[in-house]
Amino acid sequence: MIKKLTLIFIISLFSILSLYAKPSDELTLYNHEMSAVEKDFFNRVDRKNRNLDLNDLFDGFLIASCVTNQSDFNRYKSQLNRIRNDAKAYMQSIRNQSQYERARALLFWLYNNNILRTYQETATLASQLLDTGTYNCTSASILYTLLAIESGFDSVAVISTEAKHIFSIINTEHGYIDVETTQKYGFHPGVQYSDEYGSHYTVAKPYEDGRELPLNEMIAYLYENTDALLPHMNVYNLTIFKKGHYIYPDKAFWNHS
Repeated sequence: MIKKLTLIFIISLFSILSLYAKPSDELTLYNHEMSAVEKDFFNRVDRKNRNLDLNDLFDGFLIASCVTNQSDFNRYKSQLNRIRNDAKAYMQSIRNQSQYERARALLFWLYNNNILRTYQETATLASQLLDTGTYNCTSASILYTLLAIESGFDSVAVISTEAKHIFSIINTEHGYIDVETTQKYGFHPGVQYSDEYGSHYTVAKPYEDGRELPLNEMIAYLYENTDALLPHMNVYNLTIFKKGHYIYPDKAFWNHS
């Protein structure tokens, strides 16, 4: 009986240690696989045991979008910081409105300020969004979700594998609301909205296989878009998968790649 209990304890202890293992305990990213910018970021991921804060996640949005040169990173980070600061100032200016109205206003703000300009199915990268305002469901949902969290909301991205689509959800006084970030009037699909430009309606689509993406997985998901990434990266696929796994390991895609 004592031997059996000891064995159970050892197995349980091993499971706990595996669960909380640092990324560097699981795999190695070699110096030749990373730029200096990436090395700094992945060292943070490892040091924090993947417990990333908003600043880390915004940096990850850039780095997982192939912004890995120091001068490019500094330039894009400066652009992203301006958007963050402007969004915070705007959301503060409408702080007396309801959470529902503020959540909708954030999406309008992204479009009215030409941050989100043109939808393109393959425009996954943060650099594309920041350079030209070109976006797809992935990049737009990541940006909206992170800005919403920074504004005090509980927000997360949702993925439908069957539909090959990502959107955001955000918690308001009316509960969790879907946000189709690829459309200016995509807040709360199925509900008609009227303004000075007329009435607007986005069709609500039932994504039966939809599941929430933890924030780290939302960033790591960028590495899954290898069709978008490979023209920008002079590396083998395995390196891309390793970097995604380093940020978020609990995904069958990485484990089988």
